[in-house]
Amino acid sequence: MKKIIALLLVLCMAATFCASASAEGAAPAEDPYADLGHFDVKVVVTAVEDETPSGELRELLESIEEKSFGHLSFDLTVGGSTIYNGEGELYDLLKSGSYDLANFAPTQFADVYEAIQATSWVYLYESVEHGKAFWQSEDAQKLYDMLEEKSGIHPIYTMFCGTRNLSTRDKPIYTPADLNGVKIRVMDSAIYVSGMKAMGGVPVPITYSDLYMSLQTGVVDGQENANTVIESGKFYEVQNVLNITEHILLFETFCANANFWNSLPEEFQKLITDCYIERWSIYDEWCVEFNKELQDHFVADFNMIINDQVDKQSFIDAAEKAFYENYGDKADWVELYEMIKSYAK
Repeated sequence: MKKIIALLLVLCMAATFCASASAEGAAPAEDPYADLGHFDVKVVVTAVEDETPSGELRELLESIEEKSFGHLSFDLTVGGSTIYNGEGELYDLLKSGSYDLANFAPTQFADVYEAIQATSWVYLYESVEHGKAFWQSEDAQKLYDMLEEKSGIHPIYTMFCGTRNLSTRDKPIYTPADLNGVKIRVMDSAIYVSGMKAMGGVPVPITYSDLYMSLQTGVVDGQENANTVIESGKFYEVQNVLNITEHILLFETFCANANFWNSLPEEFQKLITDCYIERWSIYDEWCVEFNKELQDHFVADFNMIINDQVDKQSFIDAAEKAFYENYGDKADWVELYEMIKSYAK
C-alpha cells in the first residue's frame, strides 16, 4: 500500500511539473488583429461612479480591451449627466465627436426626429419583455438607421436599465387624484413634463444637481427616478415614501459617433457590439432583483415606506387618454406609439 501511495505521489508531482513546464513554454495566443492598428476610444456614461452600471461598464470595457489584444483602449468618464448639463449635452458631445461612445435615452434624438420622445411616454411598456421585444425588432433597426442618417450617431444597442418610481414625503400616492397639486421634480424634457401632468401631478423641471436641495427645502414635494438613483443621490434622507408606480421602464441606447464608428475595422465594430449585447442582454434580470434589494435596504436602514398598493390601471388609463389628447394630431407620434404598443404580448 505504501508503495502504491508513493507511486501516486510521484506521478502527481510529475504531472504537475509537466503542466507547469507546458504553461511556461506555451506560445502566446496569436493576435488576430495584428494588422488593424490601435484605437483610443473616449467613452462617457450618465451613471455616477458609485452607481452599479458604471462598474458594469468598466468591467465590460476592460474585457473588450483584452479581447482586442490591446488594439482598443478606453478612456471612461462616468457621471456625465452631472458633469455636463444632462443627457442632452452628452448627445451633443457625441454628435460633435468630443466623445466616441456614450449612452442616453433615445428621446435625445428629438432634434432630428421629434416623435422619438414617444418612447419615454409614461406607461408605454407593459413589461420589460415588451420593451425588449420592440427594441430588438426589425422595426427598431429601421428606426436606428433613420436616426443615424439624420444625426450622425450610430445606435449600437438599446438596453433596459431600470424602472422609474415616484418618491414623496409623508404622502402615499395611490391614484392620479392623489397627485393633484403635488409638485414633482422631472427632467427638463417636454415628454417628462407632459407625462407627469398625465399622471395628475404638477411637473417642476429641475437639474439633477439641484434636486436634493429642492426636496430638502420643499421647492418640490417629490421626484421620480430609478431606485439606483434614489440610493446614489441619498434622496431617502429627504423622502420617506417610495410609491411603486413603475410609470416608466427605462431604456437607454449605447451609441457611437458615426464618423468614429466608420473609422473602425469591421472586426472591432463586431467585437464591441457582440460584447455589449452579451453582457447587457441579461442585465435586466439582475436589475429587477437589485431593485428589490434596494427597496429592502431603504426600509431596513432608512425607514422608508414602500407603497406597493398603487392603482396602476388608473394611471395607465389616464396616460393613454392624455397621449392622444396631447399628440393625437401628430401622425408620426401616433404611428410610433402604436407600433411599440403592438409588441406587447
